[in-house]
Amino acid sequence: MRFTPDSATAVSRNDGDVVKIDEGFGSQDQEGCDRLIGAINAIAPDFSCVLAVTHVPHFREAFQTRIDVVKTPDGSSLCLSA
Repeated sequence: MRFTPDSATAVSRNDGDVVKIDEGFGSQDQEGCDRLIGAINAIAPDFSCVLAVTHVPHFREAFQTRIDVVKTPDGSSLCLSA
């Protein structure tokens, strides 16, 4: 399991640290995806926000709090799941 600088970035901001993971999961099989979910859950308390962008349904469903982008004929809309 390896992230490249383009797929995982930690940035600092005034009110805490944010981890952004952008499409870093598509190359993972089910076991790899489960390991990544565990790793993200393990580090989450150390950051004010963990933002993961993915199209992998199993990965997306693993987190209760998320923002889903839903495409409609009239354009995209956001749906907050908490």
